[in-house]
Amino acid sequence: MRLLPVAVTVGFSGPCRWLSEKDYPDPKTAAAVATEFQEAAREWLVERLQKIPAELGLAEHHFLAGISQIAVGGDHAFTEACQELNIPQLISLPQPSDVFLTAAGSSGPDFTENEKKKALSLLASPHIIQETVASGAATRNERFEETNIELIRQSDVIIAMLKPTGGTWTRDVVKRAKRWGIPVLEVTVNIENGKPCFTGKWNGEDEKLADGFKAPTLPEVLANVTLDDNSAIPHSIPAKHAYFTKVKNHCSDESSRHNKFFQDSAWRIISMHFYASACAVLSLVLLYPYFIPGAYYPTLAVILALEIIFLIRGFRRHRIHHKKEAGALWAMNRLLSEVARSVLAFGQYHVGFDHLWQLNLPDESRHLLRTMEILQLRETRLQTCADWKDCRTAYLQKRLIGQSPDFKTRRKEKNAQINYYRNEFTSAKKNYHFAHKVFTIASLSAIAATFLKFSLVALICCNDHFHPDVFKAILGFLGVILPVVAVAALSLAAAKDLEARSHTFQEMRRFLIRQAKLIENAASEREFAKLLHETESRLLGETVTWFSRRTFTGIA
Repeated sequence: MRLLPVAVTVGFSGPCRWLSEKDYPDPKTAAAVATEFQEAAREWLVERLQKIPAELGLAEHHFLAGISQIAVGGDHAFTEACQELNIPQLISLPQPSDVFLTAAGSSGPDFTENEKKKALSLLASPHIIQETVASGAATRNERFEETNIELIRQSDVIIAMLKPTGGTWTRDVVKRAKRWGIPVLEVTVNIENGKPCFTGKWNGEDEKLADGFKAPTLPEVLANVTLDDNSAIPHSIPAKHAYFTKVKNHCSDESSRHNKFFQDSAWRIISMHFYASACAVLSLVLLYPYFIPGAYYPTLAVILALEIIFLIRGFRRHRIHHKKEAGALWAMNRLLSEVARSVLAFGQYHVGFDHLWQLNLPDESRHLLRTMEILQLRETRLQTCADWKDCRTAYLQKRLIGQSPDFKTRRKEKNAQINYYRNEFTSAKKNYHFAHKVFTIASLSAIAATFLKFSLVALICCNDHFHPDVFKAILGFLGVILPVVAVAALSLAAAKDLEARSHTFQEMRRFLIRQAKLIENAASEREFAKLLHETESRLLGETVTWFSRRTFTGIA
């Protein structure tokens, strides 16, 4: 058993050409030296990548993932090193690969035919888990700049190979990364005694990481969760299904526990204050000594004692509730549970989790999202569905509409989102209407009691011999306590978020019914992929909105 693994992304930028044509004008000599450089760079990177976990102070549950372009020279060496070490790697390009491999700069084509074949061979390697286009800019310089920015944005640390001269774009990566506060292993490329030489220094200052490095962490609610993957290999990569399921089950259980505590606290705090208010009003009624002849002071003492007890219990529960941060923990666990459900719904479909990055998810979940995406892309790289239509059918049945062929049975499947939102809407609407009825009845009854008391006071003014003290006291009691009942009903409805939930759930159910039909009738894989991301984005978006509202909304 070990803690839930976390990915540490290692970005790379290096020279396209190891040598200058001025230094080696003879093509054969230049080719031989370049090959020697390429092999030496690969070997050095393999050795250094093996040392990086110790240099960064990573724990056994961390594992590395690479990100780079697929240009000649340094990028090829880094990709070969990742391939040898079986490190999952993401390729980020300024253009689609077919255009990128035929692109040309001011000095001619970027790739020779042999280099193009090698790049295609590397792109076909199983360790390459994703190939993305980072830019849609019009000019070459802008495309490379945006690709560098994307490389920095996705990297936890960066390896930058620098020659004494040239390397404009790699130096740009180093400068930007330092501004972003990302550690950079600056590797100086030289020739000593006719042999390639590589010297790496973190942030250009020391062989050790000079400024320290804060290893990526999971959200606090997952900090001590272990994975039963029977793996004793440090820095190994877990199976995605076991990982996603562990997150879902743990967060779902914790969410239910904190939700139960939150709901119980809401009920207890409101009820204790209601009982205390009732005792306070009842003690005022007992100011009429003849109302309870012979038992005035003992009864009053008991009622006041009960009021104190109710107030203390309500206050104590309120403090415990806020100290345990039940609302915030409930919200975070439910959010992560829904994230896990969302990524599980993709099954064996080889696609990134673009919808996760489009949502305003809490920053502390960033490394979890990145890890989940890497696990999904890595495992589905070679284990994709035979047909995207099979993925579509599985998604509809497992995620949206249910799997049972019988309609009545299918409507009872709780995991199907359409059923979930229908049931939750019905429950929230029913509870909201009940709370609204309690408020209405209590408010109207309070108005009636106060009106009757007003009538009695008017009669007393007209008739000095008319003194209905008992009735006046009872009506006074009702006139005070019934508004408290009305407010308590509204407070409980607000604490449970009933009105917003009923509206949101009805809207979500309508959206999912429509979306299920569109997905079922999708004519191409591209259409299905867009609808899939749109559906998951909307599902998680609802939870994110609830999370923001719930985290900062307490009982009182």
